[in-house]
Amino acid sequence: MQKLIMWEVSTNSPLMRSIHNVRETMGQKLFELTDQHFVNTGVNFRAVAALLVGGIYYTILHTRFNGGIFSDIDLATEEGRDEMLKAIEMIVDWAYQAGSKKN
Repeated sequence: MQKLIMWEVSTNSPLMRSIHNVRETMGQKLFELTDQHFVNTGVNFRAVAALLVGGIYYTILHTRFNGGIFSDIDLATEEGRDEMLKAIEMIVDWAYQAGSKKN
């Protein structure tokens, strides 16, 4: 999967573009579920999700090729991965809390 992601972000390929388009179509289903929560809140959950996905991809690829430590978290350990999962959960929770405060 990591090699596919590297290929997708580093080449101009009809196959990778097709995979990207399928993933975006699947992501639309998630956003259709979340959009209603964020209407008129000032929270762009799609942007939050994009930053999370990009950050996850970068962190995984970086640690894969440059060692398991990133921001002093050892992603080669279960504890390090759990810390990252907790942080992702926290960010999504913050977005939902902010989305509960309608403008």
